[in-house]
Amino acid sequence: PRVMARFRKEAAKVREVLSANSEAFASIEGLYEERDFRMKITRDEFEEDAREIFEGLEKPLVQVLKDAKIKAKDLDAVIPFGGASRTPKIQEKIASVLKINFLNKTVNADEAAALGSAFIGAMESPSFRVKKIDVFEAYPRSLSVGIGREADMKNKKEQLTNLFPRFSRYPAKKTMSVRRHGDFNITISYEADEIHGNGEILEVIEAKGAEKVLEKLSNESTLGLSDVKISLVFELDRSGFLELSKAEATIEEVVTVERVLTISPSPSPSPSSSPSKAPSPPADAPGTDESSPESPSASPSPSAT
Repeated sequence: PRVMARFRKEAAKVREVLSANSEAFASIEGLYEERDFRMKITRDEFEEDAREIFEGLEKPLVQVLKDAKIKAKDLDAVIPFGGASRTPKIQEKIASVLKINFLNKTVNADEAAALGSAFIGAMESPSFRVKKIDVFEAYPRSLSVGIGREADMKNKKEQLTNLFPRFSRYPAKKTMSVRRHGDFNITISYEADEIHGNGEILEVIEAKGAEKVLEKLSNESTLGLSDVKISLVFELDRSGFLELSKAEATIEEVVTVERVLTISPSPSPSPSSSPSKAPSPPADAPGTDESSPESPSASPSPSAT
């Protein structure tokens, strides 16, 4: 690994030199068993050795125009970005595929990447106050999740869901709910597309414990329980890594409670127990005329004796 690391470092240096010169020398002292490595390489030899890599630039360039639903002739300018874009063969290939005469090289490819990264880092940090710019990351491939069946239901196909379609924004979080009565597998994979070809399985996760939970709760329940509702939480983090962050099993049981109530008739009241009424004052009694200006606005009512 250490020898290959030194080779990669020297190869990157040679590529940078060949971007501005027609030939370069590679030199690594004490590469292996105190033997030095020296080699001369020309730009033509470099481009021939890396011909397959350069040919691979055409497909993503055509695909990005297709995804953006625009044509190359509608582009105002094409700005190379990143240190490798200084390679003359890469610039030639971009201009050939897009059918343009020249590239806009007014932006420093290395500085633009470094300054952009620093600005986004300052924008995310609470220690700096910079102008807020909305930056959205779009995932370049489709991520699918396959929920397998239990051991006694192998004849049925797995439940396949395109959880994060191509160009989904991230970070993001999504929840899936399934019903299972036993252990099952969760398969996370890339879907096939025009650029990358066939799909690719990233990871297979074994979900265990549903059968034990169902058995335990079935023994405690008076009703028969069939399946366990399982909630799976998937998180696509800021770095583009997909994680099964949470898995919960839920049992739903409806219990009906019956209660018998005995209602006895209430006894009828006797005449002697009827409440006595206070006698009403005569109509011409003094102090009862509300329209009289001499009567108080709130006079106490006479009490019954």
